[in-house]
Amino acid sequence: MKRLAIIKKSSTTNILFRYCTSIILPFFSLATLFGQVPLDSVNVKVNTLLASKVKESSPGVAVAIIKDGVLISKAVRGQANLDFQIPVDFNTSFNIASNAKQFTAACMLLLQKDGLISLDDDFRKYVPDILKNYPDKISIKNLLNHTSGFRDVYDLWALQDITWWQTFVSNTDAINLLKKQTDLNFKPSSQYLYSNSNYLILAEIVKIVTKTSLKDYIKAKIFEPLQMNQTAFVDDYMQVIPKRADGYGNFNGWKKYPWITSLYGDGGLFTTIDDQIKWEKHLHNPTLWDNQFNSVFLQPIKTENQTFYGFGLMFENYKGLTHTYHDGSTGAYNASFDRFPTEKISIIVMTNNTQVWTRGLSQELTALVIDKTKFIETNNLLTETETTNTQLHILGDYQFEDGRIIKIRKDSAGLYRDIYGRNPSKLKQETSSIYAYETVKDLKIKFIVQNKIVKSLTIFHPLQSFQTAIKLPNIKVEDNYYETLNGKYFNAETNTSIEIKHLKGNDYSLIKNKETQHAMLIRKDYLAMNSYQMLIERNSNNKIIGLKVNDNRILNVRFKKVK
Repeated sequence: MKRLAIIKKSSTTNILFRYCTSIILPFFSLATLFGQVPLDSVNVKVNTLLASKVKESSPGVAVAIIKDGVLISKAVRGQANLDFQIPVDFNTSFNIASNAKQFTAACMLLLQKDGLISLDDDFRKYVPDILKNYPDKISIKNLLNHTSGFRDVYDLWALQDITWWQTFVSNTDAINLLKKQTDLNFKPSSQYLYSNSNYLILAEIVKIVTKTSLKDYIKAKIFEPLQMNQTAFVDDYMQVIPKRADGYGNFNGWKKYPWITSLYGDGGLFTTIDDQIKWEKHLHNPTLWDNQFNSVFLQPIKTENQTFYGFGLMFENYKGLTHTYHDGSTGAYNASFDRFPTEKISIIVMTNNTQVWTRGLSQELTALVIDKTKFIETNNLLTETETTNTQLHILGDYQFEDGRIIKIRKDSAGLYRDIYGRNPSKLKQETSSIYAYETVKDLKIKFIVQNKIVKSLTIFHPLQSFQTAIKLPNIKVEDNYYETLNGKYFNAETNTSIEIKHLKGNDYSLIKNKETQHAMLIRKDYLAMNSYQMLIERNSNNKIIGLKVNDNRILNVRFKKVK
């Protein structure tokens, strides 16, 4: 990162200030609260950054930076409504999507504080009709930190060909769908997999325990005491939300993004930048609860195999600094919340514009307010270890932890990365074991070699988490194999049917709920259709008995072969 320099106000800067509304506390002007980054420079740079991301005539964005519980800078740009050209201001209401989870989680801690629940309770103590025959304990903690194994209702609806944001669905619909489930993605506490179902169940627990809705409970317990008067869960998509920003996507021109759901608890929270500043100040100096409660709320919930998710918050090291954060995305609404506890800095980004990447914008804001000398840049993956002498050794299939398969192949034009459903990406060799994507700057693949054998690959980018895939052995498929997969398969939990029919080569026709789509055989007993992974299930006699379907946040959904 480049060292930040003070920018003097020029005519260009004045123009930016005319179109980017911002505030900075005047008594901090010229201070050097961030080491070598003066605050007047930060304010100018925030506005300049927003101007580079969003046109004034486009859907907008709102940001804020808080240090030591004090507002340092807040700024907005763009439009809340394009029909009437209503600009975003500090009281514009955005849907912050999954960032709502920290508020739902706070309610669970409040219920425990008041002796109404224990986080160690099996959730079925309060909601007995979900997985009532499942043998293992599923604690409220498992719900909070996504180790329950619950399949995500949004992916279950997608499996049924229900597009949730185009269909009226409510918390009741979600709970009814979960009542039909008989199994989980995995045994509770054995793994972590983010699932919105967890927080919809938490909302149901609040309703049952308090005999009022989560919406009303949190209003009385948190929003009204903190005077967050423009913040509320929305349980009816038709209700009036004062100063609401409409969501927009750019599909050959700006289009309103439809949103007709009434789901909340996992998301569905509308709020303003000013109200979220109040929340951040409260967490710095709590008034609703004591410091011990606050400390628990701002720490991970540690269970077996999971130490990085807590009360609606994620925890990781960011360039050597302790980092608490969460992102949220619902349709065209996107938001990112970041906290750096050792620096006592909070950053908030909210938008109604699909073209604004809030995570990236938040990282750029972070670079404005934290001196770069405090960052520790790690490039361990760029270090050569054992190498391979020929590209032939790296060719083949590799499988990610989520089941996706990446293929490395070579033809007369060069070396390529193939993933089903995506365009091939050409790779350019940089060292013996490191290759760069020609199409994406700074995106690289490193092949891990042990005892002269390629074992795995890791994909990495400076702004993304590493992804590792294990090399798979080559398996030959006989000619008479292909048609053995033909048949009809059914899943009773979602009332969904799948029919498979071989076409030619690795190509299959797949009919899901009467809609015909293309599928491809990626490996023996492994079919891919769009984002779905379909694994053939066999008995001890090698007879096909069904399918196991995976997609994003649903795993091992079993389809019984019926014909």
